[in-house]
Amino acid sequence: ECKKKVKTSVQFPEELDMSAFVSDQPENSTCPIRYILSGVLIHTGPSAYSGHYVAHIRHGETGKWWKFNDEHTELMTGKLRLGQDTDDAVSKQNRRKLPKGWHSSSDAYMLVYTREKPDDEQVDIPYPPEE
Repeated sequence: ECKKKVKTSVQFPEELDMSAFVSDQPENSTCPIRYILSGVLIHTGPSAYSGHYVAHIRHGETGKWWKFNDEHTELMTGKLRLGQDTDDAVSKQNRRKLPKGWHSSSDAYMLVYTREKPDDEQVDIPYPPEE
């Protein structure tokens, strides 16, 4: 039995506000429960049994996106871009315009969101300057 890879394009936001879905939040709390997209794992290939994996990870301090492709690591310039160097890449004229802050991929198999802490819970962690 051969498992077919699902190739449906899925749209997903950079930010998720889950406040409406949390019932144990204090009544007087106005603090949103927000999650920020911090990773997208991509699988390219014809089936669920074979292919190639690429990870796009957002740096927690700088907010810049990094692409990890085997032994190649690349700082992505600008915003997150998915599927631009794969066989599945959709031409610009066929790509639907998405609302600002949204992405679409038919190769993303895992999305990683990190909870954003309220300003009063932020912790400053020194980070070595970029060279």
